[in-house]
Amino acid sequence: MMNWWIDKGIGGFRLDVIDLIGKDIDKGITGNGPRLHPLLQKMNQATFGCKDLLTVGETWGATPEIAKLYSAPERDELSMVFQFEHITLTWGDGDKWQPIPLDLRAFKEVLTKWQLELKDTGWNSLFWNNHDLPRAVSKYGDDGEHRVKSAKMLATVLHCLKGTPYIYQGEEIGMTNANLSVLNNTEILSR
Repeated sequence: MMNWWIDKGIGGFRLDVIDLIGKDIDKGITGNGPRLHPLLQKMNQATFGCKDLLTVGETWGATPEIAKLYSAPERDELSMVFQFEHITLTWGDGDKWQPIPLDLRAFKEVLTKWQLELKDTGWNSLFWNNHDLPRAVSKYGDDGEHRVKSAKMLATVLHCLKGTPYIYQGEEIGMTNANLSVLNNTEILSR
């Protein structure tokens, strides 16, 4: 299937939760399993490896060391990975919908760590939002009076880092989380 899309002229692939493909359920290994990297190398050789394509894998548990395994050019796997360490800093009890206040010092330390660790080997993917996450303006900024300033600040930070920036649908206009409380208001819904 990948070669079919390559033949159609596609420019790259985003591989969802790629760190789960090598799992060994019988041994309790669900992420970064023993077959993961050999499978990625086979996929690379059979499909996009000799093409000028961008490949990015979603890896929820990646560390800089693990990211280098995926994205070091000599390993022939992927161009880069999405890592979520900066995203999960505000997850109360590991739950993105139970946010805790952002520790700015820890946030800067995580961003700096990834910039430094991948500066010579591997490559960073830079993002705030995706289909699994709350909107960055609502999460890190002010989605009321200071929505525009918050969106501009987040865009500036993202684009001043070394790596490939990814802009999720609506992020370019400072989109915020939907106000779902109106769905509980039967008076509004009955109009």
